[in-house]
Amino acid sequence: MYKYFLGIDISKDSFDFSFTDETEKVLYKDYYQMDMTDFTKLSEYLSLFSNDEILVVMEATGIYHLNLLSYLLEQGLNVSVVNPLFIHTFTKSMTIRKTKTDAKDAHIISIFAKRNGATLKLSSSNDLESIKPIVREKEKLTNSMSALKTDMKSIVNQIFPEMLKNTSIFSKSSLNLLLQAPSKRIIRNLKEKKIAKLLSLDTTRGTKPKVGASEILLLS
Repeated sequence: MYKYFLGIDISKDSFDFSFTDETEKVLYKDYYQMDMTDFTKLSEYLSLFSNDEILVVMEATGIYHLNLLSYLLEQGLNVSVVNPLFIHTFTKSMTIRKTKTDAKDAHIISIFAKRNGATLKLSSSNDLESIKPIVREKEKLTNSMSALKTDMKSIVNQIFPEMLKNTSIFSKSSLNLLLQAPSKRIIRNLKEKKIAKLLSLDTTRGTKPKVGASEILLLS
């Protein structure tokens, strides 16, 4: 019989978690990065309790949960990966959810674990065998992307350091601007309307450059 329940809400590069007891009281919660350093920090805390008494529940999130799942299974923990639709349905019945936050989501998942623990299927290391190649490929691609971004920053720092400091150079608009005008001199020769048009191509939340067309011209 489980006495403690760890609900984990996973994002691409991080995860929120909520550790609760049988009364659904939160004993510990935090926000960690999806890396071995923070995996170890979580494991060190959980080592204060018996593995047999802990049930860990996380949502299936494509490939993002796989590294953490693999690590927790290696530590001998009881882990169940559930369909997000189950959590969504459960959440609708929870009066605790008035606004969406990852921390609150993690707490709800821990409550879900407590109330449904007896019926949840546990994951095993065998489940991971078929997806290990996917995890390895993801890690390779992630490392390649990080190296590419580092190279791009170095190049922009040489040709237009002011833009690197004042914009998000990996936004669609910044990349389009740099693609069509890969130097200060070329940017100076563009009309402000042309620059504005390029900058307006990016509508992704959180990635819009910090400065507009007129500021770009001043920076150049």
